[in-house]
Amino acid sequence: MDLMMKNGVYPDTVTYSTLLHGYCSRGKVFEAKSVLREMIRNDCQPNTYTCNTLLDSLWKEGRTLEAEEMLQKMNEKCYQPDTVICNIVVNGLCRNGELNKARFLICLMESHRQLQLMDFAKLGG
Repeated sequence: MDLMMKNGVYPDTVTYSTLLHGYCSRGKVFEAKSVLREMIRNDCQPNTYTCNTLLDSLWKEGRTLEAEEMLQKMNEKCYQPDTVICNIVVNGLCRNGELNKARFLICLMESHRQLQLMDFAKLGG
């Protein structure tokens, strides 16, 4: 990216998200989080896809505390949960042995209740 910026081409959300996805797909969550920090530092706001990509990787790596912290940050930034986020969280909870939390979340979804990311963040408590 240094070469891009040196030539006057600045990365945008798609550029950062693509790079972040590449790191996540190789299990390099540390590097992906570094890309996210750089993105924010450069006043480029992550979108839902960016967050979902990192969130999914955190769950897959068993980094549940970091995943729950990310949900909290997403809530603070007013991201709204969609089907993709719900699937990522339920899958992550199941993968990490948190079946009761996953069932609770599914019950919330089945009740057609308007979910907020705060609902997800509270599951960690």
